Amino acid sequence: MKRFLLLITAMVIVIVTHIFALRIARNTAEAEKQRIQIWAEATEDLLNDDYSDLAFDIVEQNDNIPILIIDDNDSVVASRNIPEERINSNLVKDLKGKHDPIVINLSATEHQYIIYDDSFILKSLKFFPTLLFILMAIFIGLLFWILSAEKRSVQDKLWVGLSRETAHQLGTPISSLAAWLELLRLSAPSETIDEMDKDVQRLQTIANRFSKIGSKPELKPADLPTIVNNAVEYMRRRTSNRIHYSIINNATNPTANLSEPLIQWVFENLCKNAVDAMSGVENMSITITIDNVPGYICIEVTDTGHGIDRRNFNRVFKPGFTTKKRGWGLGLSLARRIINEYHHGYIFIKSSSPAGTTFCIELPQ
Repeated sequence: MKRFLLLITAMVIVIVTHIFALRIARNTAEAEKQRIQIWAEATEDLLNDDYSDLAFDIVEQNDNIPILIIDDNDSVVASRNIPEERINSNLVKDLKGKHDPIVINLSATEHQYIIYDDSFILKSLKFFPTLLFILMAIFIGLLFWILSAEKRSVQDKLWVGLSRETAHQLGTPISSLAAWLELLRLSAPSETIDEMDKDVQRLQTIANRFSKIGSKPELKPADLPTIVNNAVEYMRRRTSNRIHYSIINNATNPTANLSEPLIQWVFENLCKNAVDAMSGVENMSITITIDNVPGYICIEVTDTGHGIDRRNFNRVFKPGFTTKKRGWGLGLSLARRIINEYHHGYIFIKSSSPAGTTFCIELPQ
């Protein structure tokens, strides 16, 4: 709403200024025409040997309007405020087209004509609205950019604060659960307790990931196929048996400097989104392909879901955007932050159709 009001205000300023400048320009043009007519009368008097101080003064006072005096054959008889090197037949033709020539009557059969250009002041007035529009457009663009950057900064601080507070709030119950599980294991060891311990460790991993948001992670050389496989195995145990997972590794050296917990989080998030996108689909599969491109390792995550509307290709990465009935729309936003800002890579939608979607991640090798 604020941007809309700002845009309307700027447009009103430009329109009012433009109308005002055009009015001044018209008045100035009319005044210049009257001056040229007076100048023509004074020149006519001088050419007819009617010498007077007033005629000389009028002719001498024109020091800003470019003027040519031509005869019936378009030959230049005299000039004023125009450099000699600029005077040619093209200039005569150009000036004749700008204003109606003003006639100087030398006799009943002999005439000369004054043709003239706009003064520098009048040209400046005509150009002023365009210059104002350009400057206003630059100003509005910069202001929008500043407002957008400020909004992004506020959003980033909000997500960072929310993430760290979540990690902090999870810390105490996780520690308590770990202690209770250890006590249970000592009194009555069982497979159930071991599985519960895995879930507690998983909660601890999630809390650690949230705590890393907003701070620069430590990047270490890591094997991408291993990270991808861990993410897939985690999702495989928690999704339908009808979903077929496959990993294709075509990379010759799939090693990159990574924050392993954060990168695994990205792949888990992409797999989870793929699972949600395949709701109601008969043949459900997720294929992750790892390959090399110049300077990067490329990881593509392809599903057989319903696809994403092309209009939403960029919007899906914005905080709060979601097409689900449940969810906050933060997963892909955090994924882009992890890939782009923390790992200096790229994440984007490579393709999408009603037959499925392919997300592509490029990480510096």
